[in-house]
Amino acid sequence: MYLPVMLIFAGLSLFVQSSRITAAPALTRVVPGVNRDISFEQSAFTRKQRVESFLQPATKARLDQVIRKLLSCLASGAENVDLYVFVQTELHGSFPRLSIEQSNLFSFYVLAETARLLAVPDELKGKLDGMNSLAENLKLFHVC
Repeated sequence: MYLPVMLIFAGLSLFVQSSRITAAPALTRVVPGVNRDISFEQSAFTRKQRVESFLQPATKARLDQVIRKLLSCLASGAENVDLYVFVQTELHGSFPRLSIEQSNLFSFYVLAETARLLAVPDELKGKLDGMNSLAENLKLFHVC
């Protein structure tokens, strides 16, 4: 359970390290077998929330579909899956004309939201139900 979260945060480290946000000294919390950098996680989630505030509903719905596919991939137990490459492939299928910068930003959003959902399992079911509902509503209005 913690391995996918750590892999996602490892993929996010390059993005956050290149940002202008300076994090507080590393605070770690001991979880059996896993050391977590809480300040890094908080910085990543804050950035994800900022990105989310600019997303239009139709774009968010398409990103939620990518998140759902990523969660399915993780749940399948597939080995040797590069999560970043998987997300990039799914994004380019959903958004064929993405620039490199947009692709990186959307990848960050998808990976950070997936990490957040995996870190709070009680929220996972509600989020998946909400994604299904939003996707159905947008299809009714031919937004997607």
